Amino acid sequence: MRHLTKRNDVYYYQRRIPTHLISHYGGLQSIKFSLKTRSLRHATVLARQHSASYDKEFYQLDLNLINKELESVSLFPFTNPLIKQQDKAHTIPLDTSKSDSKLSDCIDLYLSTKKLDNVAEKTLGRYTARLKLLLNILKDKDINSYTRDDALSFKSTLVQLPPNINNNPKYKDKSIKQIIAMSDTPIGVHTVNDTFKVVSGFFDWLVLNEKAKKNSFTKLNVKKDVKASEERKAFTRNDLAKIFRVEAINRYSKDAWHYWMPYLGLYTGARINELCQLYTDNVKKVDGIWCLNINADKPDQKLKSKSSWRVIPLHHKLIELGFIEYVQGLSNGLVFPTLKHLPQDGYGKYPSKWFSIQRDKALTKEERNKKTFHSFRHTVANEFKQMGIEYSPASYILGHSDETMTYGRYGKDYSPSILKPIIDSLYFELES
Repeated sequence: MRHLTKRNDVYYYQRRIPTHLISHYGGLQSIKFSLKTRSLRHATVLARQHSASYDKEFYQLDLNLINKELESVSLFPFTNPLIKQQDKAHTIPLDTSKSDSKLSDCIDLYLSTKKLDNVAEKTLGRYTARLKLLLNILKDKDINSYTRDDALSFKSTLVQLPPNINNNPKYKDKSIKQIIAMSDTPIGVHTVNDTFKVVSGFFDWLVLNEKAKKNSFTKLNVKKDVKASEERKAFTRNDLAKIFRVEAINRYSKDAWHYWMPYLGLYTGARINELCQLYTDNVKKVDGIWCLNINADKPDQKLKSKSSWRVIPLHHKLIELGFIEYVQGLSNGLVFPTLKHLPQDGYGKYPSKWFSIQRDKALTKEERNKKTFHSFRHTVANEFKQMGIEYSPASYILGHSDETMTYGRYGKDYSPSILKPIIDSLYFELES
């Protein structure tokens, strides 16, 4: 890809400025800046967008220069080559073959806008899959022709479809009706409701940008049959005792994260990717207290939301086990340097699979039902709830948004001295 360079595994956009335009850019001969990504695919998309922007900018500057030259031409203007150049520049035919009034064109426009907004690749992939389903079910027509009946038809069809129909070869070349007739297990309620959320958000965006007159795809959600607390289960005390006896979870494991990842999950409640992407400078003293500074300051770090940025004091058990000494023994860089980064999944995909294997070794099929690494997070949340910890500090520790007016909008981050006793109140009888 033109205009792409790479330094320290991070991609940069670099482009020479046309010689006759250098003075306009204060004498600079080239443009160079970081694209803040290690993904070639993401960098290529960004580079194309920047190239299109600079092409337009250079073209406009050329026109301005031509116009200035024309102002000084008085004799035989119609034989002057500058006139011909200007005529040529002004008569470039516009591409009117594409209309953005059809659903497919609106989807393309929406997704390209999200790319410009630097939406994470995984999120962009989710949007693409959900909107492709919408297009497959309702077919392509003028964006303003979709009614509430279409929305309800989309809902009734979607809840009958199995997952991953776009990627599963089993459903290739089959119509929506044929796929439904196969009577496979349908999409889960969470995925159905997430699809409605994406589709409704898409139409909200169209209305806001005056591409559509109304959003007929609101309030389509399906009610869940189980309580949210039962969807993913917390680990029991018995589960934890068995998990931490698994042979792979010990100090002499081949990779350090085999040992530290389960302990960090249990004593911080952090998401697996938040832990996997930690750098040594994310482990630091704040007001004299050792903490994890969970942020996304580096190109390969991603967080779920703004509320995920937080500073969590380290539990005394992690300090006793030697986590600080482990980090201090590393050179600058990742806390778990053997982990590999994937553009869509970050560093957490393989550790998540690895933990599932260890869980299966430790727990029976009945015991491990609906329990993953994320269950450490539910375990911490449940412990806080059972101990009567106030909602606001508990939600801060877990990186949840505080929806209360007082704390969410006007409150500042909690100081480590306030959070440290709460974190240290977590107690589990484990062998170490």
